[in-house]
Amino acid sequence: MLLDDGALARNGTIRLARPLIELKIPTTVQAILAARIDRLTPAAKELLQTLAVIGREFPLSLVRAVVGKSEDELNPVLNDLQLGEFIYEQPAVGDTEYIFKHALTQDVAYNSLLTERRRFLHERTGQVIEALFRERLEEHYADLAHHYSSSNNVAKAVEYLRLSGEQTVDRGAFVQASADVELGLKLIERLPGEEQRLRAELSMRLIEGRILPVLHGMASKKRLRAAERVCELSTRLGDDSALIRGLLSVGFSYLNSGQARRGAETTAQCLALAKQIQNAEILPYVHLLAA
Repeated sequence: MLLDDGALARNGTIRLARPLIELKIPTTVQAILAARIDRLTPAAKELLQTLAVIGREFPLSLVRAVVGKSEDELNPVLNDLQLGEFIYEQPAVGDTEYIFKHALTQDVAYNSLLTERRRFLHERTGQVIEALFRERLEEHYADLAHHYSSSNNVAKAVEYLRLSGEQTVDRGAFVQASADVELGLKLIERLPGEEQRLRAELSMRLIEGRILPVLHGMASKKRLRAAERVCELSTRLGDDSALIRGLLSVGFSYLNSGQARRGAETTAQCLALAKQIQNAEILPYVHLLAA
């Protein structure tokens, strides 16, 4: 910062260019970073803010597509940001990649953007990721969930939070999956149509049903409430496949908490529904509940 401000001069060695009494040093690291960012050229500041939205690490191909500029236009500005030690180039296979030198630099640049501009850039980044990586989109579900959740596109946010949640559950990352589901359930309230909201919530609740036994236990009240909500939603939507999954969770919750009579009643409902819908995948679980 002092070099940028001209208070220090570098010519083989570093020396004071002004008396110490004249130096003005901000009191926090964030303030120092904000002052340095404000002294950048308009083009460099705008690019740094855009990079902060894209992420801590970013390939050149993604940056180029988000900002809509050629490599020749971008390279001088990226070089300036590297010389200023805001970002570094790092080794990569097939594409040039960059990383913020410090997470705080990214945070300060990100927070210097107006909210609507941030939301626009998040949605733009999500759209570019979808276009660039459409053949292997499953590798980017978490990034897409993050970007669309920070945009105004609620429908895409909910969809990618669902996909990311399912993926992270399959990988055993239950805490991350729980965070995806929790955020998804909050955003669902902003979806336009009632049926769309109900179907989206049912999908999230079914994922939640796989998470809660692990994080809160088979007999937890939270698991029981979530399972009862699955039953309510699937009944309203006429989805028997989801209903039997909800009933199974309710039944196991009752049995694991010592409520044998309620467990038996729910088991009878499951057996009747299983015969009706002939779902071979779910039948072993029904027999396990009845055992």
